[in-house]
Amino acid sequence: MDTNYERENTKSPPPVTSPLPEKPKEVTEGEVLMDFDGAVKAMLGGKRVTRLEWKNEKIYFLIESTRLKIHRADGVVSDLTLQTGDLEGTDYIII
Repeated sequence: MDTNYERENTKSPPPVTSPLPEKPKEVTEGEVLMDFDGAVKAMLGGKRVTRLEWKNEKIYFLIESTRLKIHRADGVVSDLTLQTGDLEGTDYIII
């Protein structure tokens, strides 16, 4: 017997998706948005870069001792494991 209860309780659950990132902070005058390639070039020139999406300039990438590093908000600096989002990012700025 097919009841409304049975139909409602046998439906597949909705697909799980990644949460959308928060809206990045606005670009201020003088800031230049870069993709990851531009960020690497800036780091090779001794600069530190952050992403607007992070909304925290205490988090940034840098090159130290020929290795790509991340400086976390808590002050810890460690080797960076790149994620797809890092490579596809287009909101890098020099700090």
